[in-house]
Amino acid sequence: MGLKIESLKDRTDIMFSSDVIGKYPFQNINFNGTFGMVTSEENKTTLFLGTGKFIEKDGFSIQILGEKSGAATLVYGNNMQLTCDDVMLLTIPDTYKKGEVVLTFGFKQLRGERLKMNGKNVVNFKVPAMNFQEIAIGLK
Repeated sequence: MGLKIESLKDRTDIMFSSDVIGKYPFQNINFNGTFGMVTSEENKTTLFLGTGKFIEKDGFSIQILGEKSGAATLVYGNNMQLTCDDVMLLTIPDTYKKGEVVLTFGFKQLRGERLKMNGKNVVNFKVPAMNFQEIAIGLK
């Protein structure tokens, strides 16, 4: 079940809420869980997975890899921020030139895996549980 809220100041929130874990597609968003939200503003989009397994919009997705549902938040746009309470798979569109794509947070770097999903080039990162923080993605 979903609810779309549009503000007068270029902000749109799309909320998903159900007492049954399930797949709920809406427009260009795919959600699997019981609570999630996508917020689109001027220069950023936030994917919030409150309780669930997966949320995706515009080629950006977060997927909880544990057996149970989890919580995670991805903010993308001019800057990127991320948090998750369990190991997750972060998928982003592959807009990078040849080379190794890495995700950097703090002093750590994670190597990305380049592949093709549904006919589109993407990069996947297996991300450990982490507190909310800035991340950077680029070529090594």
